[in-house]
Parts: sequence; C-alpha cells; structure tokens
Amino acid sequence: MSYKLVDPIIFNWANKHSLHVFTSYKDEDVRSIDIVSKKGQRFQIWIDQPFDHNINVHAWNYKNLKKEWNVEINNLNSTLEEAFESVIDWMKI
Repeated sequence: MSYKLVDPIIFNWANKHSLHVFTSYKDEDVRSIDIVSKKGQRFQIWIDQPFDHNINVHAWNYKNLKKEWNVEINNLNSTLEEAFESVIDWMKI
C-alpha cells in the first residue's frame, strides 16, 4: 500500500499543529515530522507505509526515548495525537 490512503489524515493532523511533513528522504517516499523545542531539543514522528489496513507510527528524541504504535488506519489521527503528546511530555524532561 502507498501513503495515498493516509496522506489526508497525516496532512490534516500536521496542519492542525502547524507542522511540516517531509515526504522524501534519500529518494525514498517517507512521512516524517521534525519538532524542535524552544530549548533546541529535536524530536521526530514518522509514519510507515500502511499494510493490511494497519500502520506503524514512531516517535523519538534522537537519543534514548522512543515509542511505537501499530494501529488500524482508522485510528491514525488519534495515534498521531498521542505521539505528539508524547513529544510534548518529553520536552519537559
């Protein structure tokens, strides 16, 4: 499956939070969001391509904090919210 099925969900969610979605990395199709705190801490949320109506979402701080979710596509928006909330919580550490 391609990102075509989930792009509207991803881009609507990103727009809601004023985030930029990167769609290409080293000539590969990706969906990745970088978030930088006021302190300069970097975080990333990325979404794998869907498979069998499921999708993986990842969040990390480029160091030791990391979370992963495997959810049905119809739960993608709420999972992106949860990943974003995790990043916001990590910014407080």
